[in-house]
Amino acid sequence: MKSMTGFGKADFLNENISIHTEIKSVNNRYLDIQFNLPMDLKPIEHELRQIVKNSLKRGRIDCYIKIRRYDNEKRKINLNRQLIEQFIHDVDDLNALYDFKADVKLDHLLRIPDIFEYENGSGEIPDWLKSASISAMGEALERLELLRVREGEKLQKEFEDELAQFKSYLKKIEAAAKDVNKCLYEKCRESILTYLEEVNVDENRIIQEAAYASDRSDISEELARLRSHIEAFGKALKQSGPLGKRLDFLLQEMNREVNTLNAKTASLEINKTGVELKLIIEKLREQAQNIE
Repeated sequence: MKSMTGFGKADFLNENISIHTEIKSVNNRYLDIQFNLPMDLKPIEHELRQIVKNSLKRGRIDCYIKIRRYDNEKRKINLNRQLIEQFIHDVDDLNALYDFKADVKLDHLLRIPDIFEYENGSGEIPDWLKSASISAMGEALERLELLRVREGEKLQKEFEDELAQFKSYLKKIEAAAKDVNKCLYEKCRESILTYLEEVNVDENRIIQEAAYASDRSDISEELARLRSHIEAFGKALKQSGPLGKRLDFLLQEMNREVNTLNAKTASLEINKTGVELKLIIEKLREQAQNIE
C-alpha cells in the first residue's frame, strides 16, 4: 500500500553545472503530472514524463528542475518575435471586440512563457546533460516512493485498527438483533391479539402476520453483506499495487448497508451502534482518498 503524498529531491553537481530536482505528490483521482523545466531540458520533457508515469499510477505530481551553470560557454538568446507579435495582435482584437482600452507593456511581454529561446550552439541537448537530468529525476523519484511507502504503511495500520473496531461493533449489533427479532415478534403477536380480542381469528393467521411484521425489520441480510465487504476490504489491504479506488468502492457499499440497517431496525441500541459504524466508515473514506 502506498500513500499519494510524498516529496523527493536530488542534486547533480560537477565543475560546470548543478542540477536540482524536486518532485512533490498529493492525492488526486487520476495521474496528473506537471513539469517546470528550464529551456535546456524542454526537448526531453516527454522522456522525463514517461519515467514518472512508469513509477506512479495516481496523484497530482509536480516536477521541478533547476539548472545553474558554472562554465563560460557562450549561449545565444533569441527573442521570440513571432510570439510577441501574436500576443499584441490578440490584445488589439480584444480591445476592438469588447471596447477595452488595454495597453501592452514590457512587463506583460516578459510574463509570456518561452518569450526567450536559449541556444547551446548545436541546438540539441548534450548527452551528458540528458543523462544527468534523467539520473537526478530517477533518484528524486526513488526518495519520493520511499516516503509514499512509509506513509502507506502507517495508513495500513490505521485501516487495520479501525477495521477491528468495526468488527467489534458489528458483533454487538448481531447479538442485539437476535433479541430484537424475538421481542418484536412477541410484541406484534400480543398487539394483534389485543386488537382483535373480540373477533374470532385463526391463531395461525395471527402468527403469520406477526412473523411478517418481524421479517420486515430483519437485518440479517445487511449484516451478512457487511461481513462480506469487511472480508473483501481486509484482503484488499494485503494486496500490492494501486488499490485506493477499490477501497473507496467497498466503503461506499458498507455505508449503504449501514444506512439500510439503521432504517429497518427499531432498536435504539442498534441505531446508536450503527452511528458508530458510520463514523468509522467516514474516517476510512477520508484515509482511502490518499491511497494510490
